Formats: sequence, C-alpha cells, structure tokens
Amino acid sequence: MARSLKGGYLNEYVTSERLAELGRIISDANRLQVAAVLFQGLALAFYSLLIHSFFVWALVPVALSLSSGLRALRLSSGSNLSELKFSIGLTATKAALVLGAIGPIVALLSSNDPYAFLFFLPGPLLFLMSYHNWRVVTDDVRLRRERGEKVGVYGNLEGMVVDLTAYGFDPSTRIKPTHVASTLLFFEGLTTASVLRANNLSSNRITYDSILFWTSLLAAVLITAVVGLMVAIGIELMRTRWNKAVTGRVTVDALENSQLWFYGKNGAFACYKLFDRPMVTVEPDQRVVIARYPGSFEVRSSSSSDFQLLVSALQDKTNYGKLGRKVSASA
Repeated sequence: MARSLKGGYLNEYVTSERLAELGRIISDANRLQVAAVLFQGLALAFYSLLIHSFFVWALVPVALSLSSGLRALRLSSGSNLSELKFSIGLTATKAALVLGAIGPIVALLSSNDPYAFLFFLPGPLLFLMSYHNWRVVTDDVRLRRERGEKVGVYGNLEGMVVDLTAYGFDPSTRIKPTHVASTLLFFEGLTTASVLRANNLSSNRITYDSILFWTSLLAAVLITAVVGLMVAIGIELMRTRWNKAVTGRVTVDALENSQLWFYGKNGAFACYKLFDRPMVTVEPDQRVVIARYPGSFEVRSSSSSDFQLLVSALQDKTNYGKLGRKVSASA
C-alpha cells in the first residue's frame, strides 16, 4: 500500500532540481493566465459597451471565467505551493477554461452579430495553455503518490545510473493527436455555426440547396482547418517544451508491479509501464532491450555489478504482475 503524501508541499514530491523547473512552469502558467484574464476583461468590456445588441447571458460565463482566473492567480503565486493551494488553483483554472469556452458559444448563439464570438476566443485558448502547464505539475504529484516513497528513497534498483534509449516513441516531444483534434473540432464547430447563423440573419439569405452556400461553407471550413491546425499544434508545442526528459542518463529507482521507476536527467520522476509478460533481451555488452507498447527501450550500464542487479530484477517474477515475465539471452 502506497504511503499517503497528502497535505504537504511540492518539495515533498519532487527533487530540488525538478522543483526549480516546476517553479518556471508555474510562472509560465501564471503569465498565460494573466494574459487570459486581460483578454477576457477586454472582451467583456468591449462586448458590453460597444456592441449594442448583446444578450446578458453571453457575459455571465465570461465574467465567471474572469473571476475563476483571478482566483487561480491569487492562489498559485510562488513555486513551492502547498497541496491545498495547488488543488484549489488547479480547480479554478479548470473552471476558467470551461466557462471561457462556453462564452464564445453563448455569444455566437445569442448575439445578432454572428462573429461576436471572436472577441471571446483568445481567453479560453490562453487558459487552455495554462492548464496544460498545470497538468505537468499534477503529473509529478500523481507519480510520487503512486510510488508511495519519499524523494531520494530508492527501491530494488538502488539508484543505479544507466543510459536509457527509447525506440519507436519519445514521450518527451510527442504531440498528442487527441489534443489537436479536440481543439480543431471546437474551431470547426464555431465556424460552421457562425456561417449558418450569418446566413439566417442576412437580408440576402442563401438557400441551403444553393451551390454558393455550400461553396462558402466549404471555404470557411477549409480556412478554419488551416488556421485551427496551426493554433492547435502551437498549443501542443508549448506543452511539450515542459515535458520530462525521460531518455539519456537516468537514475533508476525500482522495478515493481511491471513498472520501471526512474529519475530523468532534469530530476523529474517518471515511470515506464511494462507488459506483465515483457520481452526482455539481455545483450552481451551490458545492455538489455525491453519491449513495451508502443515501442521498446534499451537500458545500458557501464558497471558490471549494476548490470547484474538490473538483470536480476528483470528476472525476478515478483516484480511483475500475475502473468510473470519472459527474459531471453541474445544469440
């Protein structure tokens, strides 16, 4: 049973090196939230003062998003946050993101201007980027809880230093297609709805069976796809710049329950989940190749004693799930 780590500060979950990096990540998240709050405030003022035909419910979610963003900023100052402030700040950021995303939808459906939603679009995008940064911090806390040991306390691999090389995947730079697709889908939905609403509100309304209507809609969708793809990939690249360095020179902690725990070269705690019956090939030059989905990775040690300890841990079936393990020597 993992030991409870609740109620502490971030420095109880991560190494000092990683804490310094998390401080920069939190500062980056706060700067994004400041920009989001400014954009939301300006959009709120502009929409309520300069747009004459507005509906009050279009302003409510934006105002609540603005309030949530300010609360998140108030709670997330500093790098070594308490878990209570961290949890409340993260929840406030989620609320700001959700309410900020509702704002453009309500503005689109309620305003006589079918393009009024564009005023409220930058805010939720910036909140989304800030939320991705907070997820990086959340992942460090989650992994430490799963491991259930204090920082610096090593398991059955005793903190040996090895070279780790990943094949077929690189989690430190990988862009998640689901993130890109969801952002693009949100843009396309807004674009399609705005074109339909603009046509319905127009005095020169085009019938839906007209070639001109479908040509205009297709052009709007294609332009949105290009712009939306650029924005979505840009957001993902912002997220990946703070991803953990989980290849290269690492310090190995333990192999337990088909999970290989280790510290990356930036002090970040990470975990590779293996199959309950992984294919492990022991090579003669003090390296092992371990197969896992969606690729494989190689562990190389310059110390013969460390290498023997690593092989022993890989051969011990108690370190895996109920299906055991499979270790083979290379020809």
